[in-house]
Amino acid sequence: MTSQTEIDIIKGRACDNCGRSWGDCLCDMRLPDGRVCGDCLHWQRCKGMISSLKYEGKRCDFSPSRFVART
Repeated sequence: MTSQTEIDIIKGRACDNCGRSWGDCLCDMRLPDGRVCGDCLHWQRCKGMISSLKYEGKRCDFSPSRFVART
């Protein structure tokens, strides 16, 4: 279990990409350029778990992103 001190340290850290605090940063959820949720190997499973997902989504609802390109 994470202690309150560890949580406070994590909240105070900033993302190296965007500078936002880790709690507000979505950088690790971005998909590769030119890709959408529907291009992911996990699309059907995610859509089954999260019915509001859009095929053309540009970020993964999981953090960090679980994107794996379909071949």
